[in-house]
Amino acid sequence: MVALAGVAPQTETSHIPIETMRSMAVILLVAYHVVGSGRGTGLDIAYPNVLRLYADFFLDVRMPFFAFIAGYVYALRPLSLRNYGDFVSGKCRRLLVPGVIAVAAFLLVAHLVGTQFAMPLQLIWRPFVFGYAHFWFLQSILVIFVCYGLLDAVLRGRFALVALVGSIIFYIAEWRFSTSVFSINGAVYLLPYFLLGLVFCRHTAEIWAEAERLTLLLLVVALACAFWNIRQLIETGTFSLDTRDLQSLLFGLSVCALAFLWCPRLPLLERLGPYAFTIYLYHVFGTVAVRMAADGAGIASTDLRFILGIVGGLAIPIGLHRFAQRVPALGAMMLGRR
Repeated sequence: MVALAGVAPQTETSHIPIETMRSMAVILLVAYHVVGSGRGTGLDIAYPNVLRLYADFFLDVRMPFFAFIAGYVYALRPLSLRNYGDFVSGKCRRLLVPGVIAVAAFLLVAHLVGTQFAMPLQLIWRPFVFGYAHFWFLQSILVIFVCYGLLDAVLRGRFALVALVGSIIFYIAEWRFSTSVFSINGAVYLLPYFLLGLVFCRHTAEIWAEAERLTLLLLVVALACAFWNIRQLIETGTFSLDTRDLQSLLFGLSVCALAFLWCPRLPLLERLGPYAFTIYLYHVFGTVAVRMAADGAGIASTDLRFILGIVGGLAIPIGLHRFAQRVPALGAMMLGRR
């Protein structure tokens, strides 16, 4: 069978472009928040502007992409009951502590600027317990690490495929917890993508053996879901914003898998990799600062404001990251580094 896309799929784990994929996910996230999630946010761009189309079309890929990568990276280091405690404490140090600091900073800035994310003083605790802004993902992925990590350790890494199928069944059945504490329902949403990344890591040889046939299947599924969404656009004037339906699941899974198989390594893009977590936490500070500066400078061009917003959403967190690295105590808290 003729190789697709003009290049051969990756054949060795060391060549899998995880850092390129991580950087792509970061750029997708920053671009989305530059455009805004809807009316009154970001650049306040409405349909049928091409940037609005771009932002909403990839709604089913952005956070699933992060979850897929997290699952793959998790699977690189087998977890056992003996090291489970160290694993959880490490995740809390690496993710929870920097997340708490970022949420506190976000709350302060939201209060000072007067954005929709500002909270009354009596409810200031809620963002640390429930989903808040884009930080819901951090809570959800921690729930997955803690809960599935324990199950995985007990089962000694077996039955990952069974777990993946089970997570998809729960997803399709729209099963939800009655509480939203620590974005636990977000964990249900992300789990299939996390487990797909895990399965791709643990069954790499089998997947490469069927890479071309699998690619054809994935392309069919991805295109079918894309046309499904395009039909929604034609009929209603907007893409579907429901991220929990079957179309979203199949599109997200197929695109993640295709990226794993066919995405080339892009060294220039991979330079963002070491800053990915900091960009995730603090990119909104950059996008908002640039938007306010553009307002003050009277810049009216939407395209220029979009480009400047992406630059600011990447550059300011990178600068913050480099500054924190120079101060050991600050780096330990903000970056999760020892």
